[in-house]
Amino acid sequence: MMKLIVSSFPFKQFMVGIACVFYSTICSAQDSLYARSVINTLTSNSYYGRGYVKQGDAKAAQFIADEFKRWKLVPLTDNYFQPFSFPVNTFPSRMKVCVDDKALIPGRDYIVHPSSASARGTYKIFIADKPPAAYTTEQVQNKFVLVRKPDGIDAEEKTKYAAWNLNPLGAKGILFAESNKLTWSVSSTVFKHPDVYVLKASLPENPKKVKLNISNKLIAHTAQNVIAELKGKQVPDSFIVITAHLDHLGMMGNKTIFPGANDNASGISMLLNLAKAYAQNNSSKYSLLFIAFAGEEIGLLGSKYYTEHPLVPLEKIKFLLNLDLLGTGDDGLMVVNGEIHSQQFALLDSLNNSKSYLTHIGKRGKAQNSDHYYFSEKGVPAFFLYTLGGIKAYHDVDDKASTLPLTKYKEVFWLISDFINAL
Repeated sequence: MMKLIVSSFPFKQFMVGIACVFYSTICSAQDSLYARSVINTLTSNSYYGRGYVKQGDAKAAQFIADEFKRWKLVPLTDNYFQPFSFPVNTFPSRMKVCVDDKALIPGRDYIVHPSSASARGTYKIFIADKPPAAYTTEQVQNKFVLVRKPDGIDAEEKTKYAAWNLNPLGAKGILFAESNKLTWSVSSTVFKHPDVYVLKASLPENPKKVKLNISNKLIAHTAQNVIAELKGKQVPDSFIVITAHLDHLGMMGNKTIFPGANDNASGISMLLNLAKAYAQNNSSKYSLLFIAFAGEEIGLLGSKYYTEHPLVPLEKIKFLLNLDLLGTGDDGLMVVNGEIHSQQFALLDSLNNSKSYLTHIGKRGKAQNSDHYYFSEKGVPAFFLYTLGGIKAYHDVDDKASTLPLTKYKEVFWLISDFINAL
């Protein structure tokens, strides 16, 4: 049989041209001004750190829903929202801590433990340079214990000092002298006593008294995941999912705000930029599902809730990309689950090398450190992407928009786009 020969050159040239047009469209859709605008909005004081005081996370959820609507993405519920509830310990009132009449600055000189109870009054300080087993109940009665843990101790000794968290001797409260930066978080539980972490540099050498006014309030909070869909052109019943968490730590007291620029206004800005680009181009092979999760900082609660109440069947998800901490990139990108999904990691790494987007792409194994986790546990192939290098601000008052460099933001956007298109 004679082999029918058809010239492939014009066809290949045509397909390359189409790919170039698509690539150019997506790349031009990457909007740095839009990214900055989203980050500035989400970290502004009017969003209260996107936490649980003054409904900051609800404001963020509404902003994201409005952006989905603006780009004409399809809601999977009546209003893009998937609500769920959980308890959270909050500190909504004025906060004051003075040591020997020196007023300490919240977020700078001290933080309260996220599970701390209220404290009001003036108390003598008992200085503890050893674990609680070295002291008696009588020594700390009606006093605040100042725990001064020596630097350079081993892990076993650190565990012994950590027993002070439980206040085993029944002190009025615990102060911890900290050598390193203060890193805050949130909690769904409350201790029976107050805990405060204070920088050693902010303390007198031998303080005598502490005056506190700290009010906690455990609340039942309703949050909402925000979900939108863009139908695929060729395989609409198979999904690539792009996720990022919308919440941060909120407020500690009525003045101290944790803005959360890198964590995770940067990830939400990337998610919205991708949604905007693909909505304008509207040529994705698979359907794209965009999910902004609430409740990540308190234990991945939004993503856990979604995997238990999926709006798209989990078995229909071809791949999931979870975006967090994308505001730097000086030292490249890290891929959690990269060691597990080796074929997809090889594809991502090859795309990066072919375009020289980033200096390095590292890979890790399984980790329960962001919203990809519960999907992975249910068999959904997923990567968690975060950038490396640059600023060190994390879970503190300095994670703000004005100092977030977005060093490799455009390159990460292009790499993610290339990966989505190549799947």
